[in-house]
Amino acid sequence: GGRLIVHCWLVSVRICVCNVCVLLLCTLYMYVYMHVYMCNVQPYSCPPSPLSPLVLPSPTRSVCGDVHGQFFDLVKLFDIGGPPKTTTYVFLGDLVDRGCFSMEVCLYLFSLKINRPDGCVIIRGNHECRRMTSYFNFKDESTYKYSEDLYNEVMKTFDCMPLCVNIGNKFLGIHGGISPAITSLSDIKKIDRFREPPFSGPMCDLIWADPFGNEEDFMSKQFEANKVRGCSYFYGYHAVSRFLDNTGFLSIIR
Repeated sequence: GGRLIVHCWLVSVRICVCNVCVLLLCTLYMYVYMHVYMCNVQPYSCPPSPLSPLVLPSPTRSVCGDVHGQFFDLVKLFDIGGPPKTTTYVFLGDLVDRGCFSMEVCLYLFSLKINRPDGCVIIRGNHECRRMTSYFNFKDESTYKYSEDLYNEVMKTFDCMPLCVNIGNKFLGIHGGISPAITSLSDIKKIDRFREPPFSGPMCDLIWADPFGNEEDFMSKQFEANKVRGCSYFYGYHAVSRFLDNTGFLSIIR
């Protein structure tokens, strides 16, 4: 019954969703991440366990970068990558802002997560927060299409999103980067993620850190304050190598 209701959300890209349905969808989505997939490195084994890292199953996987409110690009992505029914999709954050259809992107992906929990992974990016969505356009879009109360409900769902994803025990998917305060997956699991991201610390670094922009710095330095963003760090090759050695991953996907 519940899956049939959610499936109705996926029938058409031109759909008018009432306020009550948006609130219900946000509530169901928060339940998934607060009571089923509780770990910061989202548990994804079968059966899911909040004590184990997220390990994606064997079927086809597609890892996706920023969507930024481009709903029709998202639909095209599914046309190219394969239908969500048979393809496991991993979204590395930044669903909202900049584009004009951020709310539609959120509702569609929330529906996918509820309808097929083991076939859709969504982690948090630096735009899934109150500061960025107020500075850019998602808050204005949400209040124009719905209300500020529903915008606040969506913000609560963002607070529940995991911070990274373990893909087959080989790759770590994150939106931002590594942190000098993180040397193992245990350090990530200790983070209290159910909140607005702070201006500093490991949670901030996971969604804000960047690799050095030029090869010389990337190969010679480990960490340096990220003055471009005004928070977090730039990180280099040796910092990444040390993190991979400590965790056993082959690579980082961001």
